[in-house]
Amino acid sequence: MPSLLLYSVDMKEEIHVGKIIEQYMKDNNISKVELSRRIPCNRVHVYEILASKGLNSQLIQRISEVLSHDFFADISEKMKDV
Repeated sequence: MPSLLLYSVDMKEEIHVGKIIEQYMKDNNISKVELSRRIPCNRVHVYEILASKGLNSQLIQRISEVLSHDFFADISEKMKDV
């Protein structure tokens, strides 16, 4: 499945999905180890996820489910801001 790579309306600024997830985790004291346990996947894969500008929608949905947070709403809101 292709990655969801988003750009602002003027196509100058990318929306970095991994950083959106990482910021949520930081704000809510969720460790990378905890995310890897919940998904489940290995910790290295979590680092790859958080470094990714674009992620496939199934992965975003899974992370949203395990963290009980709607990252699609965050992405949509971010698109309005840029």
